[in-house]
Amino acid sequence: MAIVDMTEFRLTLFAKDRDRLLERIQDFDQVHIRPLDKQTEEEWAGRIRSADTGKSVTAVNEAMGRAQEALDILSAYEVKEKGFKEKLSNRLPSLSMEESKTLVEGEGALTAIEETLRLQEAIRHSHERMDQLREERKQLDRWKALDLPLGDLKKPKRVQVTLGTLPSRWMDEARKFLASHAQRTYMEFLSADDKTAYVMVISDGSDADLDSFFRDINFTPVHFEGEETVQAMIQEREAGLAEEKKNIAQVEVELKKLAREKKTAIQAYYELQSYKEDRLEAEGKTLETEKITFLEGFVPTDRAKEFENLVTDELPDGRFELETREADRDDPDVPILLHNNGLVAPFENLVETYSMPLYKEMDPTGLLAPWYMLFFGLMMGDAGYGALMLLATSFALHYFDFKPSTARSIRFFQILSVPTILAGLAFGSIFGGLIPMDPLIINPQVEIMPMIIFSVILGIACIFIALGLGAVQSVREGDPAGAIWDYISWYFLIGGLIVGGLSKAFQWNSMVSSVAFILAIIGALLIIFLSARDEKSAGARIAWGAYNLYGATGYIGDFASFTRVTALMLSGAYIGFSFNLIGRMIMGIVGSDASVWEALGQGQVNIFMFIIAMVLLVFLHLFNLFLSALSAYVHSMRLIYVEYFGKFYQGGGKRFKKLRPEGKYLDIK
Repeated sequence: MAIVDMTEFRLTLFAKDRDRLLERIQDFDQVHIRPLDKQTEEEWAGRIRSADTGKSVTAVNEAMGRAQEALDILSAYEVKEKGFKEKLSNRLPSLSMEESKTLVEGEGALTAIEETLRLQEAIRHSHERMDQLREERKQLDRWKALDLPLGDLKKPKRVQVTLGTLPSRWMDEARKFLASHAQRTYMEFLSADDKTAYVMVISDGSDADLDSFFRDINFTPVHFEGEETVQAMIQEREAGLAEEKKNIAQVEVELKKLAREKKTAIQAYYELQSYKEDRLEAEGKTLETEKITFLEGFVPTDRAKEFENLVTDELPDGRFELETREADRDDPDVPILLHNNGLVAPFENLVETYSMPLYKEMDPTGLLAPWYMLFFGLMMGDAGYGALMLLATSFALHYFDFKPSTARSIRFFQILSVPTILAGLAFGSIFGGLIPMDPLIINPQVEIMPMIIFSVILGIACIFIALGLGAVQSVREGDPAGAIWDYISWYFLIGGLIVGGLSKAFQWNSMVSSVAFILAIIGALLIIFLSARDEKSAGARIAWGAYNLYGATGYIGDFASFTRVTALMLSGAYIGFSFNLIGRMIMGIVGSDASVWEALGQGQVNIFMFIIAMVLLVFLHLFNLFLSALSAYVHSMRLIYVEYFGKFYQGGGKRFKKLRPEGKYLDIK
């Protein structure tokens, strides 16, 4: 378990060689480029400047956006059905860089993207046209009772035929008005809905009050283009809909063909553009003159010689200057790359989630892994749940093909299943007591107080080890005195108070309590006078030291916080026990002392009710497994981050960023 040693390099080369070298560095995959100091740019008074990659980045982003849009479209037209194993596996197909470039050029990826977008636009246009035709047909349906050609309505010379609409609430009023005041006007109601009536009005124009009445009732004339019947117009819309559906079907056939033949090429194009985006990002971190480029970064020390050979091979004429040196331990800009064995590596996610360590710090991964396993196992505390986790994760890792990041997460829970099983055996808990077992060590549901005391003792041990790690780190940084003033003093104070208190409570030898309290006083004095030694005045040092001493009260909360180990273990156990009680109620053996299996063997349980109860218990215990695992995951992380890391770990380091992006569709080698 370690932070990988880094070598810092500074490279000066001709600008015309920059792009080619960055491609080779990207293939090398073990280089972190850092932004050059802006102060250098100012010192050169404008003769040196940051590389301008804005337009190129915009062009690449647009290209990636179009490729992504095309891939999203084609994904809906894939014909190949994935099997169960393929659906759950997420390892990306692998291609070499040369294969990717050949595929993009040979299959015409750019043309395929444009064709895909054009075809999708055609489908969109057809759908819009269909929506328009449906709306027109809907409007025409209201007039289909009019069975004569619309052109015939214009032929009469002595009367005027008008089609129109009016609010349905005025229909009765309109009938009464026409019957009493408009003897020379006829209105036929063709159809109506909740709000509107559709009518045909025939009038010779002699009824004087007709126009004003129609205005009062909001009569609106309707005009149609065309001379044929309404039914013929409806049939035209139907024919138009059929034609557009046919067009869509033809376009979808072409899209399915593109999805089958060109999708991989488009994916390769997307990945190559992603590579180019990363190169441009690195290029933007350089400084340049008209002809010279300045580049700085870091490479793992064990690969430094290989990196030097790469630069020399790529620029064989020697037209470059490369300086390398061991990275400064106190430089906060040194990127962090963690290297751990297979057992510890899955816990690197916890470190990365919190904060990467500084280059001068210890790798905390191996320091947190045992504690996290212990906390998680105790909080779960059920051998049955642990066995299910072990079987599920082992099966998944063996049967399915995952990306490295996914496999590492599954391996994380596979490791955690082991302490869960051990804790469950110690507590005598298998699926909340569904399978009877005597505890090997303690039954927490009965001996609650001893379990709480154990949790607090566990917390004291965890915090004391964290303080010891803080002292070690202080010595590593060349400050052994700080290890005493900032960490050993707290050992004296907290340890002395704990031992002294226990000595008084259990009436140990008076010498023990006296020595313990003397150590506590020494620790308090060290904290008061030396914990704030960086302050300039003696008064400020003492004042801040007293404030730091007041922080000792926080340790009470820290120790009490570890009681959550017992609380979460008991909550999961009682929920599991309640589920088992529900199952016994269904089987009708609530009042019996016999286990489910004994009752079944003695014939006390109806086999049909037994099957129903067991099916229900499977789902209930899986639900409890999920809740318990989620709670244990979060609260174990909280104990690590707050109580454990808070005593020795600073963090704030920068992650080592390779010049090679993680693939989204293909793994480019």
